[in-house]
Amino acid sequence: MQFGAAFGALLVAPRVCVNMGRREGLFIGCIIATIGNFGQALVTNYVLFIIMRITDGLGVGLITFSLPMFVSEISPVEMRGRLGCMMQLTMVIGTVIASFMNQQSFVTYAFSFSMPAYPAIIVAAGIFFFPRSPRFAIMKANRLGTPEIGQEEARKSLMILRNNDTEAVKEEIADINEDLAEDIEEKPWSYILQNKSILRRLIIASMLQWLQQLSGINALLGMGPTILASIPRDQRPIDPLVGTTIINICNLVFTVVMAGIIDVLGRRALLLAGAVGMCIFMLSAAYLAAIIEGADDGQDISAAGMGLFLCLCAYMASFALGWGGVPWVYPSEIFPMDVKEKCLSVSVFFQWLANFAIATGVAFQLNILGTSGTFIFYGVCLIFAVIYVFFQIPETKGVKMEDMDALFGSAEEALQIVYDGDKSSSYACSVDSKPKRASQVAADGESFSDMTPGGGRTSISSNTPGGRQRKSSRIVKGPGASFTLA
Repeated sequence: MQFGAAFGALLVAPRVCVNMGRREGLFIGCIIATIGNFGQALVTNYVLFIIMRITDGLGVGLITFSLPMFVSEISPVEMRGRLGCMMQLTMVIGTVIASFMNQQSFVTYAFSFSMPAYPAIIVAAGIFFFPRSPRFAIMKANRLGTPEIGQEEARKSLMILRNNDTEAVKEEIADINEDLAEDIEEKPWSYILQNKSILRRLIIASMLQWLQQLSGINALLGMGPTILASIPRDQRPIDPLVGTTIINICNLVFTVVMAGIIDVLGRRALLLAGAVGMCIFMLSAAYLAAIIEGADDGQDISAAGMGLFLCLCAYMASFALGWGGVPWVYPSEIFPMDVKEKCLSVSVFFQWLANFAIATGVAFQLNILGTSGTFIFYGVCLIFAVIYVFFQIPETKGVKMEDMDALFGSAEEALQIVYDGDKSSSYACSVDSKPKRASQVAADGESFSDMTPGGGRTSISSNTPGGRQRKSSRIVKGPGASFTLA
């Protein structure tokens, strides 16, 4: 399935979403996944089963490509992270349901494979009741030479999405129009590879997917019962299937917590906290697993077994707080529209390729390295994840999608991120050589709408060949963040 999802995201999803739309991508993905799910439930031939499994994967690849993109493009900036986490939340809910179902004797093989088809049918039936992405509506109409149609479609969508706030809709459409002024044609791969800012974002998005899988999450989700069953039966703290269900419930609870705080604390903080927590509990689990593996017959290891179980629960909580949802949210919000489909296709491709590699290899890891050695391997990967996030990943909380170019250094003028000492979650991002904190500027008595940096100097974005001028200064605001662009 993961193999099919990887190539569905890379080869199929971009064409569908560029030519037809985000909702259409979700619809087609759900139909393909439904065919694959029912096919797996009904066929008895091994070759046909594998074909249906790959078909299911193609649909999943389309869905996991289209849904984060769609949500990021319709969400207000102050809720973008929270709404973007909903896909991860629904996946975790499905994992918990599957854990409970695995413990029931009445659940048949065929029924378990058909279960994912039912929510897919619901999504396919209801997706066109949702408004179209206003950014895609404007971009597609501009490419077709009918900008008036795109403006009207975007206005209708935003009036629904922004609760009929006319002024907010006008402002957002103006921002989108400015951002898409020269982003009419989809950029080729050569442009992506030559543009340092876009290439940096592509590397970050891909690394997040690889690091999520190298955190060891699939080892725990896929082999959790096997790991708990490695403890001698008479000293197990809990039945392996029940223990796996409790671990998945921890995932669910802390995914809900993450959705509530991602737009408050930010993406970077959650990634760092999650990676540090996972690393600590993974290495602690490795130590306890080594005690269990090295125990003599009859030796009391019940305390080590309980400690191992608690470490796995804490590891899962740490994962859910940062690395469950953020690797889906972050890539969907950082790319400009003219390269978004291509770059996201690579990011989602690596998500499923890494998922396939880890899911395939973890059984061999356990056989060769043992439980403790496997945990040490992933603990070392998590140390690297902490270092990578700390040095390479900037915060996107509160930053409009139209201003990601400034955050990632597309502007030719100097860019600085200044953290507000009084409000640790706030920052000012300015193209001025001497940037001011937002709180300092406001203290001068100027309103946010009147502030202009650098005497009205024009900045030039390198996002398009030859650059694009912003003719007037503006203040970009979000919860806990504001920055000025000349």
